[in-house]
Amino acid sequence: MADLTQFYNPKILAELAVGYGNRRYIADLAMPTVRSADQIGTFQVFDKDNMALDIESARTSPTADVAALDFGVSKTDFTCKGYGFKHFVPNHKDEDVQGQYLAGAVQVVKDSLLNIREGIVLTKILACGNTTSITTAWDAASTDLGTVRTGVEQMQADLVDETGMPGNVLIMGRDVWAVVAGKVVGGYLTPTVPNTQMLAELLGVDRILVSEVDYVTEKNAGSWDNPTKFWTAKYAALLNNGVADMPNFDANMGSTAFTPAYGKTAQWTGGATMDGIEWRSYEWADKGSGGGVYVSGTMYIDAVETLNKAATLASVLT
Repeated sequence: MADLTQFYNPKILAELAVGYGNRRYIADLAMPTVRSADQIGTFQVFDKDNMALDIESARTSPTADVAALDFGVSKTDFTCKGYGFKHFVPNHKDEDVQGQYLAGAVQVVKDSLLNIREGIVLTKILACGNTTSITTAWDAASTDLGTVRTGVEQMQADLVDETGMPGNVLIMGRDVWAVVAGKVVGGYLTPTVPNTQMLAELLGVDRILVSEVDYVTEKNAGSWDNPTKFWTAKYAALLNNGVADMPNFDANMGSTAFTPAYGKTAQWTGGATMDGIEWRSYEWADKGSGGGVYVSGTMYIDAVETLNKAATLASVLT
């Protein structure tokens, strides 16, 4: 029997999982996680109602004290829920094959968990309460950069009116991106095949995220014949993501979840690894003729903000 010690050590599995990435998933970019020492707790919200600033005058003399700035915050509850998958890896005589199998199992388990997280986040964004009416659809014959920018400005106005904060992350599916990129860049950008950051600069946002992840409703194996897109074909969403312009932000602050803005999710730190997934493995000698190990991944995470006021959604394609 192959010596599996070097493979099913949880530290090795965690390193495999952290080293593996899939750029198709945007949930951690759309709503970055903030760590919490508690699985259940309260979440500080800097909302519009508590940001009314009472400022009489900011002027002061060299010897006088500065004026007081008075504002407050509200709180909302969060619960970090557990999601997990495991896969059985039978023993192999060939140690190299066993290593490939274990690495592949980690990849598939992590992809499956990322798919669950993607669904949680994107469903909440798509279900946000604000819907901006953009009268000129972005796929109309008259679409140009000015039309798209006007639509984003309408979304910004609604978001500021609801939250007091402008949006800085624009989210869309691959279909919307193809239309927008194809119709507005011809006379504005060189090269004419744009990337998302080029268009983000022109539209006045920090980042554009393009979702292209599929899911299926059947649970049985081999059911990927008719996948459905998480992000529907006609929508774009704008939300405020405080971490987008804070690259050095340390989310692990204090004993409760902390956020400077809207659009965050909580991650319980109890037993979790750096990538948000706790990896475990254990032997199972009775399954199959040669036994083997289970590779198990669990994440404790859920959205803490319902996004009713934290995002604005627009129907942009006819």
